[in-house]
Amino acid sequence: MNQLWRKLNPAERVSVTLLLGASLVLNAIALLPGVPFLQISGILAPGPYSILKVIELLWESKLYPLVALVVGFSVLFPPAKLAIAAWGAWARVDPSKRAKVLGVLGQLGRWSLLDVFVCLLIVLVLSEQGLTGATIAYGLYCFTTAIIFSMIAGALLHAAAERAQASRGDRPGDKASEPGDAPSTSLLMEMGSPGAIAAGIIAVGLLAVAGSFWLIMFRVDQFGLWGNEWSLEKAIAHFFEHGMAPFGVVVAAFLVVAPAAASGALLFTICAPLSEVERRRWYRRARSITEWAMLDVFAFGMLLYLVEQSNFAKLDLQFGAWAVFGAALVFTVGHWWAVGRVRKTIGGAAPSTGTE
Repeated sequence: MNQLWRKLNPAERVSVTLLLGASLVLNAIALLPGVPFLQISGILAPGPYSILKVIELLWESKLYPLVALVVGFSVLFPPAKLAIAAWGAWARVDPSKRAKVLGVLGQLGRWSLLDVFVCLLIVLVLSEQGLTGATIAYGLYCFTTAIIFSMIAGALLHAAAERAQASRGDRPGDKASEPGDAPSTSLLMEMGSPGAIAAGIIAVGLLAVAGSFWLIMFRVDQFGLWGNEWSLEKAIAHFFEHGMAPFGVVVAAFLVVAPAAASGALLFTICAPLSEVERRRWYRRARSITEWAMLDVFAFGMLLYLVEQSNFAKLDLQFGAWAVFGAALVFTVGHWWAVGRVRKTIGGAAPSTGTE
C-alpha cells in the first residue's frame, strides 16, 4: 500500500495542493454567517439570501427532508469532500479501495452546487422586473468556485488513482490489451438487444438535452411581476449580457455541454468499431464527463424552488421544464444503466477486481 501522493508528477502535486487549499478557504468564507449569496431588492422578499436563508425557509415550511438534503450537500459535504480527497492523496490504502472512494466522491461532488442553481433560478425569476430584482453577491462566487476547485482536484486524484491501479493490473483488462489491438466489431453488435436499448436511451437523452436548451422552461406567474419566459438558452445569454459571465459558463458547461458530450462519448463507445484499448479509453472519457453533467442537480434545484416559491414568485411550468426533468431522469437512471452494460461488456475481456 503506497501513498498516491508519491505517484503524482510535480505539476499534479502543485495543482492539487493549490486547488484543495483555495477550495477550503473559499468554502469557509462562503459559509460564514452573514455572507450573502444574493441581494434581493424591491417589494418581494427583500434582503440577503444565503444557504442559511434556504435552510430557514425550508424549516419554517416543515420540509425537514429537504433541510437535511441542503445541510448535507451544501454545508457538510464540501469540507468532508476536501478531507476525503486529502485522505486519498496521503493515506496508505489499497489502490482498488482508494480508486473506488474517489470515484464515488466525484459522482457526489456536483450535488454541492444544488443551492447555486436555486440562487440562479431566483436571479432569473426576479430579473427584468420593474419593482424588484436580485443581484449575485460575493458569497455565491466564493462557494461556486470552491466546489468547482474541489471537483477538479478530485478528478485529478481519481485519474492518478486509476493509473496506479492499472499499473498493478487491478483494473479490468488492463493487461489484456495492447495499443496495437486490431479494430473489432462495435459493442452494439456484441451486446445485442441490450446494446440497442442502451444506444436508444442515450439518443433520447440527447434529444431531451436539446429540448431543455431551446424550449421555454417556465414563465413568471404572479401579480405585480412581468411574466418573463426563460429557457436555458435565454438564461445563458442573460448571464453573459448582464455581467454574470461566470454563471453563464456554469449553466452552459454543466447543463448543456457536459450532458451532450457524455452522451456522445458513450454513444461512440457503443456504436463505433474500436479496439479494446480505444473502447476503454472512450468509456472512461464518458464516465469522467458524466461527473460534470448536472441536469439532475438542476432539476432538483427547480423542485426546491417550487416548494419555496410562496416566498418569492410563482412559476408557470412550460414544456421545457418537463424536458429538463426527462433529461435528468435519463441521466440518473437510463444513462447509469447504459454505462453499467458497457462496463460489463468491456470488463468481460479479463478478470475484474477493480472499479472500472
